Amino acid sequence: MTPRTIITIAACLAGVYAAPATSTSSAAAPLITTASQLASALNGLTQGAPANFASGYASVMKSIRPQAGPTSIADAATQLQALYAKHQNDPFGLAADILLNGVAGPQDIDDLTGFSPVCNSFRNANFIPPSRPIYPKKDPADAPYDLPESTLRAAIYIPPGFTYGRKPPIVLIPGTGVYACETFYSNFVKLVRGSDYADVVYLNIPDALLDDLQTSAEYVAYALNYISSISGNTQVSTISWSAGSVAGQWATKYWPSTRNITKDRINVSADYHGTILAPLICPPGLPCPPSVLQQFYNSRFVQTLRNNGGSSAYTTTTTNTDSLGAKVWSIYDEIVEPQQNPNASASIQDARNVGVLNAQIQDICGLASVAGAPNFGHEAALYNAVTFALGRDALRNNGPANVARSGALAACGNFTAGGLDLADVLATEATIPLAGFRIVTYPRRVVVEPAIKSYALKDAPPA
Repeated sequence: MTPRTIITIAACLAGVYAAPATSTSSAAAPLITTASQLASALNGLTQGAPANFASGYASVMKSIRPQAGPTSIADAATQLQALYAKHQNDPFGLAADILLNGVAGPQDIDDLTGFSPVCNSFRNANFIPPSRPIYPKKDPADAPYDLPESTLRAAIYIPPGFTYGRKPPIVLIPGTGVYACETFYSNFVKLVRGSDYADVVYLNIPDALLDDLQTSAEYVAYALNYISSISGNTQVSTISWSAGSVAGQWATKYWPSTRNITKDRINVSADYHGTILAPLICPPGLPCPPSVLQQFYNSRFVQTLRNNGGSSAYTTTTTNTDSLGAKVWSIYDEIVEPQQNPNASASIQDARNVGVLNAQIQDICGLASVAGAPNFGHEAALYNAVTFALGRDALRNNGPANVARSGALAACGNFTAGGLDLADVLATEATIPLAGFRIVTYPRRVVVEPAIKSYALKDAPPA
C-alpha cells in the first residue's frame, strides 16, 4: 500500500445524531462485508434510540471491510452516481456505502484515521518571526485573538521547498472534520506542484474544524498575516473547501488586516448560508460538534456572518489584483443544500465591486454534460476538471476567474482534472467516511451553538 493511497480528503458532513460516542472496537460487532449486512446494520441504528446513533454508527464503520473497488476512473464515476442516487439526504449511509464498496480504496476506517502524514500536523515549529508585529493585532480594527500566538502559528505546516514569496503563496484551508493535507493533497496540491503560480502551505486547525468556527477563523486570520509577512509582505491567496470558506469569510470580516494582503480566494463547495440538511442528520436537542450546529441554515453564527455586509466579498482592490477569485460548487451537493441558483448557499455577493465569480458547475457545463456524471457531489468538486480550470485561471490572472479564458468549457468533458488518477479520486472519496467517523466520535459535543464573540455582537440577531 503506497502512502498516496491512504492520504484522504474529507467532506463537511454537517451533522450527527449524537450522545457522546464511546470507544468501540471492530470486535464489538460482526464484520460487515456485504451490502445486505450493511443495510441491516444501518436500519438497526435508525430504528433505535437517536441518542445511541453516534456510538452505534462508529461501531458499524469499524466493522466494515471494504470490497474490491473501482478499477478505473470511469468505473468510479458510475459507482458514485449509483451511490448518490441510493443515499439522497442520507450522508451517513453514503459514507458507509462508499467505504464498503471500495470507492474509498482498500482501507478500513482504522487505516484511514490512523494514517497521519506530517503535512497534517498542527504542532509545527515555525521559527521565522513576522517582519512586523501581527499579534495581538496587526490593525487596530482587528478582532482580538483568544488563542496564544504560539498555538496559532503551530497550526501552519510549511513544506520543504517553500520559496517565501519567490512564488505566490497559497494557504490551504480545509473543511469540517478534516485537515488541510487530507483535503487537498490528492487534488489541488498535486495539480499545482512545480507550477510558477502557486506555492502551498497547509493550515491544520486542531480538532479538524469541529470546534467553534469563530476559533477556526482566528487560525485563518493569523495564517494569512503570518505567511504574507515571512514572504516579503507579498499577497497571499487561499484555496478553501466547505466550512473552511465560511471560516475564511469570518476572518476577512472581523480581521480587516487580511483584506489588502489577499489576492485570490478560491472556495469550493462553500456553505455561507449553512445547510438545510443539517436538522435531518443532527436533530435539535441532541449533542453535536459545535461547528456542525453553526452550519445549520440561518444559525445564529450564519446570521451574524451575513449581517451588515458579510454576505458580500471583503477586499480592497489594488492596481495589480482584484481579490476574490472564484466560488465553485455543484448543484448536486449531498451535504450542503440549497446549492441551486439563485439561492445557492455557496454563492456570495459583490456589493463592494471587488470582483466575484459564482460558478455552478452545471450552469457552465449543462445538467448532464459533466463527462456524463451530472451528480457531482460535495467532495467530488475538489477533483473536478472545471473547478481546477477556474482556480488556476484566478491564480494566474488579476481579478476573478474568467470562464471563457480558463478553458472551463472544454474541461466539462473530463470527469477529473488532467494529471489526476484513480488513486487520487479514491483518496478524495475516502474523506466522506473519514469525516463522518470523526464527527460521530468527536468528544466535546454541545446542544446549542457557541455564543457569539463580543467583538461580533453588533452583527448578531436578537437572542
